[in-house]
Amino acid sequence: MTAVAGTGADVGRQTPAMRIETVLGRADDLRAEVYVRLVGDAAPTRGPCAIAGTLAGPRCGLATTLPTTARLVDLGGMPPAARGILTEPSYWTPELPNLYRLVAEVRDTGTTVASAERLIGLRRLGVRGRSFWLDGRRWVPRGVGCDPAAFDATALRTTMTAAVIDEPAEAICTTADAAGVALVAVVSPSTAAASLAVRIAAWAQHPAVMLAVLDQRLAGTAEQLRDCKGTLLIGLAVDGTLPPPATVPRGIDCLIVQLPHDRLPDATWREHAPDMPLVAHQAGGPQVGAGRSECDRLQTALAAWGCAAPRETPSWDWAGYLAG
Repeated sequence: MTAVAGTGADVGRQTPAMRIETVLGRADDLRAEVYVRLVGDAAPTRGPCAIAGTLAGPRCGLATTLPTTARLVDLGGMPPAARGILTEPSYWTPELPNLYRLVAEVRDTGTTVASAERLIGLRRLGVRGRSFWLDGRRWVPRGVGCDPAAFDATALRTTMTAAVIDEPAEAICTTADAAGVALVAVVSPSTAAASLAVRIAAWAQHPAVMLAVLDQRLAGTAEQLRDCKGTLLIGLAVDGTLPPPATVPRGIDCLIVQLPHDRLPDATWREHAPDMPLVAHQAGGPQVGAGRSECDRLQTALAAWGCAAPRETPSWDWAGYLAG
C-alpha cells in the first residue's frame, strides 16, 4: 500500500507520539481504498478501540466536481485502523489538485483518545524505468530553487514550475497542496538519522511533496523509510562532475545529479549511469523569476551533451531538470 498525502493542520487530539495517518490501498479510475490508522509510540496495541469518521469531496480550486461522502468502517485489530471506499475518485495532480476532507476519531470504550480533521490528496506517483509516472502519465519535474521566506505559489503555478526548498515548513506544504505546486524537499545535512523517518512521514502526508532529497551521509537510512514514505520519492544527491556511483543504496528511487552552473555531467554518465530516474540539478543562476527558462536551457544543454556520444541518439532521457 502507498500513503495518501494529506494537507492542513489537524483539528483535534493528535500528538507526535500518537497520530492519525492515511494510507492509499488499491486504487484505479473507478475505486480507491483509503485506510486510516493510528500510529506512534503511544498508540494502543490492545483494547476495544475503534476508528470512526468520513471522507468527503473532492474539492478543487481549479475545477468543479460532484462531491461524495464515504464512511470509515472500522477494521478491528490493533493498532486501530479503518477503511473508506471512494467510487470514481479524483486524484491529486499539479494540474488538478483535488483534495478530500477527512474527519476521524479513535474511541476507546466511548472516550475519544485521538481525532483529526484535515484535507488529504490521493496521489498515484511512482517510477517506471528511468522515468517518474504520476496518475498514469510520465511526469518530468522542472523545478527552481526557492527561498522559503519568499515562496510564491501563484508565480510557480502560472509556469507549472516545481519548487526546490530546503526543509519546507507545514504552511508551505499546505499552500502548495491547494495550489497544485509540486515540491522537492531537500533534507538538511544536519538532520539526525534517528529523526529522519518522522520528518519524511510528515512530508508524505502532503500530496504536493513529490520528492525528498538526501545527502550521502543519510543514504544508508533510505531503506528504513519504506513504511513511512508512501508514494513520496526518495532521491540521493550525487556529484555529477564525477563518474556515476557503482552502486546505489536500497530505498533510493532516483539520483539528483548535482552540477555547477557552468558544468555538464562527466562523460561516463552517458554510458554507465544507473538504470533509474536521473534528475539534473544545476546550482546557481537566477531563481524563481527565470526559473522555468533556466530548466529549459539545462534541458537543451543536456540534449546536446547526450548526442555527443558516439551513437547518434542518447540511450536514455533525463527524468527532470532543477535549477538554482
